[in-house]
This record gives sequence, C-alpha cells and structure tokens, in this order.
Amino acid sequence: MAEVLVGKAFLSAALKVLFDRMASREVLDFFKRRNLRDDLLKKLKIILLPVTAVLDDAEEKQITNPAVKKWLNELKDAVYHAEDLLDEIATEALQRNLEAGSRSSVTQVRDFISTSINPFDKGIKSKIKKIIENIEFIAKQKDLLGLKEGVGGKPLRSLPSTSVVDESSIYGRDDDKEKVAKLLLSDDASGNGICVIPIVGMGGIGKTTLTQLLYNDEKVNEYFDLKAWVYVSEEFDVVHVTKAVLQSIDSQPCVNKDLNLLQVKLKEKLMGKKFLLVLDDIWNEKYNDWDTLLTPFKVGAKGSKIIVTTRNESVALIVQTIPSHNLEQLSNEASWSLFTNHAFENRSPNAHPDLEVFGKKIVEKCKGLPLAVKTLGGLLHSKLDAKEWDDILKSNIWDFPNDKSNILPALRLSYHYLPTQLKQCFAYCSLFPKDYKFKKENLVLQWIAEGFVQQLESEKRLEDLAEEYFLELLSRSFFQQSKDEESSFIMHDLLNDLAQVLSNKVLHDLLPTLSCLRVLSLSQYENITELLDSIGKLKLLRYLDLSQTAIKRLPKETCTLYNLQTLMLSDCRSLIELPADIGKLHNLRHLDISGTNLSMMPVEMSGLKSLQTLTTFVVGKQIVGKQNALRVGELREFQHLRGKLSILKLQNVLDATDASEANLKDKKYLDELLLKGGFSDTNDSRNEDQRDIFDKLQPSTNLKKLTIQYYAARSFPNWLGDSSFCNVAVLLLSDCLYCSSLPPLGQLRSLEELYIVRMNLIERVGLEFYGTGLSLSEPFQRLKILRFEEMLKWEEWSSLEGRVFPSLKVLVIRNCPKLKGHLPTHLPSLEELGICGCQQLMASIPRNMTSIRNLQLRGCEEVVLNITSLEHLETNEFPDMTSLSEKMPSLLNTLTSLKYLFIDGCRSLLSFLETGLPSMLEFLKIERCDALESLPEGMFHGCTRFLELRIIECPSLKSFPRGTVPTTSKILIIKKCKKLELVLPEAEETMHNYYASLESLAITSSCDPLKSFPLGLLPKLNYFKIKDCINLESLWIPPDALHDDLPSLSVAAAIHSYPS
Repeated sequence: MAEVLVGKAFLSAALKVLFDRMASREVLDFFKRRNLRDDLLKKLKIILLPVTAVLDDAEEKQITNPAVKKWLNELKDAVYHAEDLLDEIATEALQRNLEAGSRSSVTQVRDFISTSINPFDKGIKSKIKKIIENIEFIAKQKDLLGLKEGVGGKPLRSLPSTSVVDESSIYGRDDDKEKVAKLLLSDDASGNGICVIPIVGMGGIGKTTLTQLLYNDEKVNEYFDLKAWVYVSEEFDVVHVTKAVLQSIDSQPCVNKDLNLLQVKLKEKLMGKKFLLVLDDIWNEKYNDWDTLLTPFKVGAKGSKIIVTTRNESVALIVQTIPSHNLEQLSNEASWSLFTNHAFENRSPNAHPDLEVFGKKIVEKCKGLPLAVKTLGGLLHSKLDAKEWDDILKSNIWDFPNDKSNILPALRLSYHYLPTQLKQCFAYCSLFPKDYKFKKENLVLQWIAEGFVQQLESEKRLEDLAEEYFLELLSRSFFQQSKDEESSFIMHDLLNDLAQVLSNKVLHDLLPTLSCLRVLSLSQYENITELLDSIGKLKLLRYLDLSQTAIKRLPKETCTLYNLQTLMLSDCRSLIELPADIGKLHNLRHLDISGTNLSMMPVEMSGLKSLQTLTTFVVGKQIVGKQNALRVGELREFQHLRGKLSILKLQNVLDATDASEANLKDKKYLDELLLKGGFSDTNDSRNEDQRDIFDKLQPSTNLKKLTIQYYAARSFPNWLGDSSFCNVAVLLLSDCLYCSSLPPLGQLRSLEELYIVRMNLIERVGLEFYGTGLSLSEPFQRLKILRFEEMLKWEEWSSLEGRVFPSLKVLVIRNCPKLKGHLPTHLPSLEELGICGCQQLMASIPRNMTSIRNLQLRGCEEVVLNITSLEHLETNEFPDMTSLSEKMPSLLNTLTSLKYLFIDGCRSLLSFLETGLPSMLEFLKIERCDALESLPEGMFHGCTRFLELRIIECPSLKSFPRGTVPTTSKILIIKKCKKLELVLPEAEETMHNYYASLESLAITSSCDPLKSFPLGLLPKLNYFKIKDCINLESLWIPPDALHDDLPSLSVAAAIHSYPS
C-alpha cells in the first residue's frame, strides 16, 4: 500500500536532488582533480532521464502489478544509494578544501601527490560504476514491464456530488446549519455585492453533506428564485462550470462551448433573480479564473449567494466576501448516532450490548470524521460476531483494501493533488507520534536537511520555500494549529495514520544506516551530558538538535560535520563553550544557543558566513594583546542574520569603534534585538562609555521588538525613541539604573507594548516621555499595554492634554512607593488596571472609563470606583483596613457586573459586607485575613449565579453559618482555617438542599471542631479531599447514598469510623 501511494512522489523528488548533486561544484571539482571522467556522471543522467518519464505510468500500474511495485522499490533504493555516494564525495571535497586552506603550499603539493593512495579515492570509481550498472539494469526492465512515457498520472477521481441528501442520516450539524442558514437568508450578508460563503474543512468532514442540507431546506427554497448545484473538483474550467450552471438551472443539456455565448445566456437567466449557486469541491487557486467565472452572476438580485466548499484555505481566501465557515469534527454523541445508523440500521444497539462496547471504542478512533464513521459502520453492518468487531478495533483502518473503504480514496485525493515536494514533506511527518505538537520553524529546517526543499531556478531562500510548503499543507488542512499553544501545530490522528501508511518503509530506506543520517534530534533527553567523538562519522548530517539536554561541551569532531545546516542547543544550561573550530561549518545556517551559559564566542566563529539565525552573541572579556574571544564588531561577517538576536555582556566591549563595525543598522531582516550590558563597581567612566557603544549599535529601522537591559550610562543613546523606528511594536527598558529620564517614546508610532522596569533614578515622567515638540502627531496612538514596575524614586507622572493613550487596554503600575497624585483621566479603551505597592497613589477611576473589566489593587492610598462594568476585582495588602467600605466607598452599589472577587492580605479586616455581595458574583476568594472572625448569614443573598468559594489562611475565622454557601455552588475549598466551625444542617433533607450542586469539596488543615462529616448527602460530589482535620472521627454515608460518580476520594485524617 505504501509504495502505491508514494512511488512517484519520493522518486521524483529524489531524482531532482540527485541531478542537483551531480551538477554541484564540489562533485565536478572532485572528479576533475582525481582525473575521473565526468562521462560517468553524464551516463548516469542519460540512464535516469527516460526512467523519470515513465514514473506516472508505473505508479498507476503498480496497484495491480506486483512486478512494477518491486521495480519501483528497487529503483528507489538505487537512487538513494547514488545520492548518498555523491553526498559523501561532496563532503570529502569540502573537507579537503578546508584542510588545504590551513596548510602550507609544500604540504599541499605532498598531499596532492599522495591522493592516489587515499582509500576514499581508491574505491570511488568502482562504487560509481557499480551504481551505474545497477541503475542501468533496473532501467532496462521498464520496457519489459511495458511502462510508457506520458501515460498515467491522472488524478484519482471521486464520485461527483449531487444536491440530494438523506436528512435522516445526518447528525451533529444543527449548529452549523443554523449559522450558515442565517447568512443565506440575510439580504445584508455582503452589502450590495454578491455574497460568497466558503465552507472549509478536511476531506471527509462533511462539507458537501452540510451544503446539501442547506440546499434542500424549505426556508432556503422559499427565499431563492433559482438554485444550481455544480460539482467542480479538480477540473476548474470556466466554460465547463458555466455550462454546468446553465444545465442545472434549465434541467436540460447545453451543447454550446463558446464562453461568451454561455455567459450571455446565463446573464439573461439570472437577471434580477435571487439565486443560490453551490460550487462543490473547488481546488483552483487562480484568481483570474474565478473573476472570469463570476462575471454573469453580478446581475442577480440583492441577497443572491454562492456557497463554495473546499479543503484549501487559500481557495477560501480568494473567493470569500465574508469569513469562511470552518467545519469541525463531530462530537462523540453525534458520531455514535451516525455509526449506529449504518452499523445497526433497523436494529437497536441495545439488543447487542457486546457489540456496543466495541462499537463505541471504534467510534472514538474515528475522531469525529463522518466519512470514517460511516465507512466503518457500513463495514460492520452485516457482522454480529463480537470477535469481528474486536478485530476491527485492533487493526489500522488504513490497512483496509481500497474496494472496501472510502476512507483512503477520500483522504488520498487530498494527498494526490499535492505537488511532489509536498508529498514527501507530509509523509515525513509520520515520524511524529499521535497528538505530537511541533513547531513550524523546526520542521521546515528538517525538510531542508532531508533534501526535500530545492531552489532550482528560484531565487528564494530555502527557508522561505520550506515555509511556503508548510503554509500550503496548513491551508489544505493537513496540519492544524494547536488550540492550547499558538506557536505549535498538530496533525489530526487520521492524517497521522495516512502519513504512516504513505511512508511505511520509505523513511527507513531514506535513512538506511547511521552514517547516512541527515537529521538527528536528541532534544529533551536530559540525561545526555556528552556526545561521543563518533558523532564525526555522520558526515551527511544536516540537522542536529541537542536542545534541553545536559550537555557541557561539544566534541571537536562536531566541527567535521561539514554538511551541517542547523545546530540547536537552546536551553542547554550546562553548556559553557562552543568548540574552537566551529568556524569550519561553512554550511551552517541556523545556530540556536539561547538559554545557554556561554561566556564568549570562539574567534573562529566569524567563518560562519552562511548564518541566518544566531540567537545569541556573547561578548567575551578581551585580554590585551591577545584575541581570545570574538569581538562584537565581528557581527559584520554575519550579513544574512534574521529573526531574533541577543547581544549579551556589552560591558566587555572596549570601544565604540568595535561596536560601530558590527553594522547592526544594515541587518534589515532582524525582527527582535536584545542589548544587554552590565555595571562596573569601580570604574564610572567605563559605565559612561556604554552610551557611545550603544549609540553605535543602532539597529535597522525594520526592527519590531527591542529590549535594553542593564544599561550603565546616565542617558539613553540618541536613536532610542527616534520616530524613524516606525516598526517597533514592543519595547522593554529594564535595569537602566543610572538614567534619570525616559527617551521620547511617544513618537514610536507602531508601539503597542511598553515595559519600563527598575529605573531607579527616575523621579518624574514628564513631557519628554511623550516627545512633544518633536512631532505633530499625537503620542502613543497604538499603545495597548503599558507597565511601570519597581520605580523606587518615581514621584510624579505629568499627564498630557489631548488624545494620549486612546488605544490603551492594560495599565499596570507596580511597586512605585513614592508615586503620588492621580492616574491619567483619558483612557477610553482601558480594560485592565493594576495598581500594586503604590501607597501614595490615589486609584481614582473616572465614571467615563466604562470599558474596565479587570482591576487589581494592592496597597493603595485610596480607591474610588465609579464604574459598573467591572467584572474582576482583586484587593491585596490593605493591612490597616477593618472594613471594605474604608477603601472602596459604595462598593456594592456600583459593581453590578462583578463576577470575580479576591480579597487577600487584609490582615485587619473585621467585618465583611453585611449588605450582601453583588448579584452577578460567581467566584469569591478570601485569603490571609487574619482578624476576620465570621461571615454574615446574608452575604450571598441574591447571588443566583455563584459557583465557587475559597477561604484560605484565615486563622481567626470561627463562624460559617448554616446556609452561608449558596445552593448553586459547585466548588468549596477551605484551607488553614483551624478555628472554623463548619455548621452543617441537622436534617438530611436540609443538607441535601443546601449542597445540592456541590461537585468539589476540599478541607485541609481546617475545622478543628469538626468530628463527623455526612459525605453521603452530597448527591453531585465527584471530588472530595479532607486532610489534617485533627478531630474528625467519622465519615457518615448511608448505605445507598455513595454513588458511583465519585472518582476522587482523598482522606488523610484520624478516622475511626468508615462506611462499610
């Protein structure tokens, strides 16, 4: 099965790589210097070219002809062996060139004379001849097998779709139908133009089925004057589609083939009519074709719609006039209903309980893909033997023969239409386990290392081409973005299975021996402390990932891996140095040393002129008269750097001239830059020198994120804050301890996030901060996040009249103990405000700030709340507050939208909200309120939505009156409240009513008076933990009350009586 699917895909790409190797400078020079005739290479190419021409025919015939399948496998093996040999030749040539460059001319002559006895040279000619003879023998068999040029290669065709659907067999699509129907039945969905609604999803997800549902809906039929359904598939021919639309409308054949006449006739049919057109299964991405097709449809009445179904997000982006509707997998419940409809039909699943157990597990394996569910249900329709169901459960659905499953053809169609290079890239992902999260940046570099990405005539970087490959696979739903990690991606399990079937033996053949490894990843093997010297034998290695290991040093043999393109060492915390000869890795393009403890860069590192990624550059201490470490000026050698660069220990730069030579200004592809200095305790002039050094380290104006840390001078470099840095979106200034004023940051017109931390000498933030007078534009127009932290001497913040901070959403001022006065008054977009450790600042929030949702207060002088929009309130560290009303007047009257309330560290708090809490409250946490003794009975009166109560470290709390916890509560957590007396209802019925909704209960180091707990009267409890309750003796549970839904029960107390 594997070879059926990947024969041509892998061979075509491998042949491209092989031809490229044969024409490479290293290989041709090697042949010339060893007096080897290049006729051998020409002969190999002549033999292979006719073979390339019959691959399409071979791929088709191998399905039914085992001899053709065997021939393809043998050819594939031979091509890979030839590629490996040419790689070895290129590597040997590169190694000798490097060694020759470091030796005297006399030594070079002697070595040249001795080449005739070099073991590598001696055997190379015979190896090449053997490979040619093998490939020639295989090539001759193509005629015996009847393989022909220009035959085959036609895409597999799936059955055309129709507008007819059996609505009784569709499950789980009610919400999708409702959402799309709302768009269909609206005249305003796309203004006055025609409305195109793309429905996007992977193959087999049910796009066509959903569209059929909508097409046949009664309300849809009444809304539209005309309807037409056209199955497009791969043949997006404007003439053909236009004819098909006419035929669908007229219900009679159309023989005309002239596009102009067809469009004129269609225009007449649609004029002034409200129509619905479905174009099912579109693959074409050519905008001009789409624009031409659309011409006659523009005459329809307002409210006309076109539904386009596609697997390709790129197609959706071309055709859509409103956002796409993305179709997700079915729920387990809907999948089971669909499965039973096909597997049991008129029989009830309940009549076969043994089959139902296996059936539900089979449905889970289908992961919500309707096509998979339906096919497996049909497969099991006539089988009533439980063993047969168990066998299906334990087998891989992709091993089913084609004639019994529509799954492989459906997903294979998506695969089949991939360009050759993408097929290899996708099949490579079979290396990933199920649910594996992978990074785009790492995967594309592995593809490059394997030789899957070829530049050919393109002038694009390999990395850019590989990223295009990735985005293409993503847009076709082969990859999906991880829901919990934005920067990571996953493959749906069924697509992972498909990749496994596609690759089968192929990946093993790609890497037949360790010596031919192209990619080696040992990432996250924390027990690895060193690499063996034998790493140097992996001459063809292109990608080496040792990130998050405990490795301390790289062996010098690493520097003989001349093909290495990527070296990943991120978060190797024990790594203290790079090998001295690392500069010999002339092909190295990506070096990630972030999160290491390197003290300097080796001098020879300047030889890495192909570097495009260098995450970190550490400036080592210079020894006078000796070049022991790479100077910062050597950064000029790395002309192609892009992405992120951190330059550390800038206090070791000796003079500004060296900094100027780094030429950061011309590194236009850098997106992020970190400049980190340091302080001299004994030399103030060295500290002040940093201003000139940083001034010469001016980056490119293309920079998007800038961080400056541990800057030792008294004033910032001239370029910081200059309006020419129009692309900077994120800026962090941290630990600039000697600066007494801020640069004019308000003129950075793209700035969205600003963090100012530990600027210990700043006393005033005034007009200089806004950059007034330097520009006519209003300052901080795009700023969304502003944080000031640990500004110990800051006393005054001068507000600027006008539209300052119009976009600010988050404002945090933390640990600025001397700051006085008020906040800026014009913050119309503010959603989150945090004021912590600002004892002299009045936290006054004007009534017009209606957008605030989240407020955190800790240790403020006074709090004035005049807003009703607040949903989240956290109050910390008010040590002298005895009542909430002291710091927050009219709290309950204004906070009508409050959902979350945290009260923490109010150690003098005595009384607690006699008038009750806001009615919308859902969550309350009371922590470290040492003086609090009781909670009033009516505090939750009117809280009809309350869900969770947490009381932690309130050592004086005694009273927890009966009925305090609302009946809607689902979670109750009590921790370190030793004196608390948990007064429980005496009657069983009352207890049941009070705690009817409680699902989770934890009591830890609390409630010393508690002796018995009626656990059995909590009907919905599924988590119970009780620990260190010193007097608890029994858990009372009636015999019939302990339900089976209590999955977690943890008891750590001196229990004498347990329920039987």
